Amino acid sequence: MGKAMRMPWLLFNLNEDPYEQVNLAYNSKFWELRKRLNNRLQRWIDETGDSFSLPQA
Repeated sequence: MGKAMRMPWLLFNLNEDPYEQVNLAYNSKFWELRKRLNNRLQRWIDETGDSFSLPQA
């Protein structure tokens, strides 16, 4: 299984990591932010009728 399949979420601190080398999406420090962003994206998908399926959190 490729890396993209294991880690579908990407979250970077562009101020400290402008070259996007450190994916913070699975860092427990950012769990609440990722959950909040996931919920926001799901609401948008529902509101717009988009057929995009979110990966497992």
